[in-house]
Amino acid sequence: MKYICGKEEKRFTSLAYHSLRSLVLLALVVSLFSCVAQTDLMIASSKGNYDTVQSLLDQGVNVNKRNIDGWTALFFASYSGHTDIVKALLDRGADVNVGSTTGYTALMAASYTGQIETVELLIARGADVNAIESNNKTALDYAEQENRAEVMNILMRAGARKGAELLK
Repeated sequence: MKYICGKEEKRFTSLAYHSLRSLVLLALVVSLFSCVAQTDLMIASSKGNYDTVQSLLDQGVNVNKRNIDGWTALFFASYSGHTDIVKALLDRGADVNVGSTTGYTALMAASYTGQIETVELLIARGADVNAIESNNKTALDYAEQENRAEVMNILMRAGARKGAELLK
């Protein structure tokens, strides 16, 4: 009986090892896919490299291409406060109201990081100030969470409300 339990334990250990190995490989593949999913336009937009962004746009890259999380180049530029790039992307057809896989928008990203000029531009170009993410947060919620008083004032003047108010 002890011998059988030993075999069963060994088989279980082997199964656990292979399952763990499969999970590690899966995590590695997902990680690699996430890295590959960042386009040159997203990277240049995030880094504020205006000349590269313009060159890529002139080459006809898809301005609304999404990464695995649903982020576009507009999200990266907005989050980083590269207003000149945000304008260039919008001028080339970037969707100001596109949401990520969770509904997170470029306006939410700019509000979260306190990018005043970018928030103003996005609103002027038609960003939905009351878009609501799957966690029930709006741009105003993100600005408040990060104590971005000036951004909050801009959003409220544009009619923004908190997610909890919109859900009532």
